[in-house]
Amino acid sequence: MKHTVTLLAALVFSSAFAAGSGGGSSRGEAIASLRAIQSALDAGADIGDFKRFVIDAAVKVDRLPDTAKNRPVKDILDLYKQAVRFNAIALSGMISDGALAAAKEMYARANKGSSAVAEELDRMTADIPISSPDRIIQLDYDHEREINRIEARTIASLLILRADDKLKKLK
Repeated sequence: MKHTVTLLAALVFSSAFAAGSGGGSSRGEAIASLRAIQSALDAGADIGDFKRFVIDAAVKVDRLPDTAKNRPVKDILDLYKQAVRFNAIALSGMISDGALAAAKEMYARANKGSSAVAEELDRMTADIPISSPDRIIQLDYDHEREINRIEARTIASLLILRADDKLKKLK
């Protein structure tokens, strides 16, 4: 029941916003779909719902021409997409060495190395394949995965907060 109410509330908000923003223009629909993500999260959407709303928004945002006016809309979607990725990492606690390095580089470039996300990424460790049955290695690996889960949830939350903040300022 909660799941249905969450989805209905976000869809109603999305439809109402699109109707009030220029007769359902592509940009208005894209912004409405981003606001629907925010509404769904505020209503308690789970990770699966969040991902579905992000996919729906991506379809609408990706239709927008690549112009300076639409760049902030696309940037907000990118933040939500990254939050989906980090929520997936939070479930498993595993991230490849390449994915971790790419994420660190992306945030170092985007924020000149000084962001909360970059700091959280520095606490994460890439997956280390376990080739020894040694229990100490397994415990250490389990500990690292748990740290990664916590950090990934934190990063996803920071990304959502950043996206929400940019969405509030969007016109």
